[in-house]
Amino acid sequence: MATEFPMPKLGLTMEEGTIIRWLVPDGAEVTAGRAALLVETDKTETEVEAPASGVLQQLGREGDTFRCGQQIAWVLGAGEATATAPAPADGVAVAEPVAVSANGSTMPPPAAETLAAAPAGARGRILASPNGRRMA
Repeated sequence: MATEFPMPKLGLTMEEGTIIRWLVPDGAEVTAGRAALLVETDKTETEVEAPASGVLQQLGREGDTFRCGQQIAWVLGAGEATATAPAPADGVAVAEPVAVSANGSTMPPPAAETLAAAPAGARGRILASPNGRRMA
């Protein structure tokens, strides 16, 4: 079974990383826990380990920038056909916004009508946390 290889979040403030160099060529065998690529963040350059053993199918090229958690490669099992996923067109990959509920399931972002109908607090203000106001 193919395993996703996402851009890791290497620190609390890391939002994106740039692929500096692949240490394993495309289509070569990779072993779980072994370094597969070099990633540059806003603070450091770090080796990233492969999440599983198998054949590496790269989606990102050297110099491409990806947001944390976005897929940069596949690790294919024995005898698997190639997996396909879109690579970033302009070098910067942007993920679609997804809300996560309390039980961990994902759901689409709320519609504008839902946000407009939010309950107002005292004096007609909409009650929201500082982070909620920044996101809005």
